[in-house]
Amino acid sequence: MTKYQYAATLGRWSIFHPGHRDTVDQCLDLADKVIMIVGSAFESRTFKNPWTFEERVSMILSNYDPKFHDRFIFEPLPDSPYDDEAWYDYIEHNIMSKYDRNNTVFVEHAKDDSSFYVKAINDRSMFVNWIDPKPSTNQYNHRYMNASDHRHQLFAFGYEAWVAYNDRELYKHGIDNHVQPETREWIANWVANNPEIYAELSAEYAAILDYKRTMEGLADYYPYPINVCASDVVLLNQDRVLLVVRGGTFGKGKLALPGGHLELNETVEQCAIRELHEETGLRYEVSDLLTMRAFSNPKRSDRWRVISHTGLIIDNGPRPRAIAADDASAIVWMDLSTLKDNRHLFFDDHYHIIVELLKPFYTL
Repeated sequence: MTKYQYAATLGRWSIFHPGHRDTVDQCLDLADKVIMIVGSAFESRTFKNPWTFEERVSMILSNYDPKFHDRFIFEPLPDSPYDDEAWYDYIEHNIMSKYDRNNTVFVEHAKDDSSFYVKAINDRSMFVNWIDPKPSTNQYNHRYMNASDHRHQLFAFGYEAWVAYNDRELYKHGIDNHVQPETREWIANWVANNPEIYAELSAEYAAILDYKRTMEGLADYYPYPINVCASDVVLLNQDRVLLVVRGGTFGKGKLALPGGHLELNETVEQCAIRELHEETGLRYEVSDLLTMRAFSNPKRSDRWRVISHTGLIIDNGPRPRAIAADDASAIVWMDLSTLKDNRHLFFDDHYHIIVELLKPFYTL
């Protein structure tokens, strides 16, 4: 007999592995219904976030007999990298407000630094009841297994190499330490049915690994941590924001702000204006920038630590004629009313940058 009506747990589940299943199984033992809060639910595909919200739901359910499926409730959770309070408020007011909190238990394990949110959620008393899931009989599942290692194998070396990696983990750590057969089968089917997406993610990851190797080599000759600086522009005209479609290796085909890397002889403001001109043909002056803000979330780019200094221009005149050039393959003027529905198409954190810079003017 279950003790609670609901058990809630939170994660991205970007490869549903035995450590995850340990936690979810305990949720099923504790409650009638399991609320699976799925983070990064609306972000674009990357090797860190290769599957959509719907695909992750399908992957998780593939691990359970259909008779258990009606006990699961899946709640998508958007990212908010520059407003932590908005992220916590979303959990509290958009998700958990729908359920009886006195009859809900939060089941989550703070494994490492990436689990900081567990303490923060409990500090906010978001849940009346909280349980750290019991360790698996095999300690490796609970403490050490993580999806990052598996995604690395899958996208750096290919599906067969990932299967071989699973088999090595099985040999080293015990019978329940590889990714379970149901997840393996789900991923095999996904790779077979989405060869272009899989190839694009693998190619981008290969380029990222090469970029990191280059930067790590440079770091051997420099006494301080190397940070990369870039400048971007949010150009607003008649409630539409100017976007480019990326044509380069990183984020190819995704929507982005016009921008690029800072050169040695320019300020971040000059860089923003130069990059805007090079990618769109539009000419503005530094004096047209209403504000500049640094966006420095350490995880904002998969390539390296890239800090973006982003400027805002609001042009109330006729819509300027932009032409894609340089790293841009196309131009898009996106109505602000459609921005949220298209956030899964954006490169890195560019959707979130737009939202942050426009907060004084718009509720997006």
